Amino acid sequence: MYNQEEQVIESIAARLAGVATAEDYRIIAEWRVKSERNEAFYQHIIDRELIERSLEEFRQEDVRSAWEQVEKMMVGTRSWRRVLSRCAAAASILVATALTWWFVAGKGEETVATPGEDARHKIQLVLSDGTKVPLNEGNTSIIRESAGAVIRQEGGHLDYSRSETLQDSTPIFNEIIMANGMEYTMTLSDGSRIFLNAESKLRFPVKFTGKQRVVEFEGEGYFEVARDPGCPFIVRAGEMEITVLGTEFNLRAYKDEQTIETTLVEGRVQVSNGEKSYRIVPGEQSVYERETREITTRQVDVTLYTAWHRSEIKFKDMPLENVMRDLARWYGITYEFQDDASRKIEFGGCFDRFDRIDPILDMLRRTELVEVISRDGKIYISKKK
Repeated sequence: MYNQEEQVIESIAARLAGVATAEDYRIIAEWRVKSERNEAFYQHIIDRELIERSLEEFRQEDVRSAWEQVEKMMVGTRSWRRVLSRCAAAASILVATALTWWFVAGKGEETVATPGEDARHKIQLVLSDGTKVPLNEGNTSIIRESAGAVIRQEGGHLDYSRSETLQDSTPIFNEIIMANGMEYTMTLSDGSRIFLNAESKLRFPVKFTGKQRVVEFEGEGYFEVARDPGCPFIVRAGEMEITVLGTEFNLRAYKDEQTIETTLVEGRVQVSNGEKSYRIVPGEQSVYERETREITTRQVDVTLYTAWHRSEIKFKDMPLENVMRDLARWYGITYEFQDDASRKIEFGGCFDRFDRIDPILDMLRRTELVEVISRDGKIYISKKK
């Protein structure tokens, strides 16, 4: 057994080396939301340019020595061979350098701006009386509802599971609203965890009462629902209702898109449009067409639809029109297609969600299928002649 810090370090090392598992991403995600300092470190270490510049200062130092310094700072340190065995040599050096910076040097002031970091200041919690509270503090804080509830914000994570019991049984509702370029994690009063993607809204009771747990949702979210067979969890997304007992699923329900997609990771889910209901199993996705009100189900590669939850941008055989819409939602860019043909060209790729957009645009250019020109703060796209 080894401690949490060592688990985090190994997972970050695997992340840099490109061999991270779903468990690694989970460990990193939970650690990042615990404090602003953790998030700052993560942003620092995944910025390759910044790390490479730092590496120049360590060229003359023995990397083994750097690791020894890190080990001395850790409690209950185990052998680091397991970490190194999972990493390419270059990634090992990056991790050693960054960890020396973090644990030994203790410097945290040079953090490169990223979409998620800038946008964190735009997350708003709307209380039952209409008061808007900006969720921009990484430290622990207390938010008090006018109806008497006490809500805890801990390291950028909102936790309703330990809210004080309300005197009145009448449910009171809060809402989280996010602009582009952000993600956020919260725990509801029943212990369910929700990971919110960019431009999402969630309306929920401060404390669940009655025989159902109902929330209203718009945007994209990854739901980890606490099991309670006697009290179904229901997500209302436009014309759709998703009913679960205990499960993990991804829901994409943006108002500017023609479909609502429910992708089941594990457990059981029932989807309904008020007229027909369908049950889907893990590995399946239900697709609701807003125009026809029809629901279809299909087998999918779940990793494609949950990549954002693992801090990735991942697409396969996706029309460029859809690719650019997602990039705009995350990076806050503006773009324009110069012709209809370029909209329909399909692409595939996988990128770090917290990297700059430049590598993605460069990839599009290298395909020789489209022209991608950045001018006056706008991206222009056309089919290559």
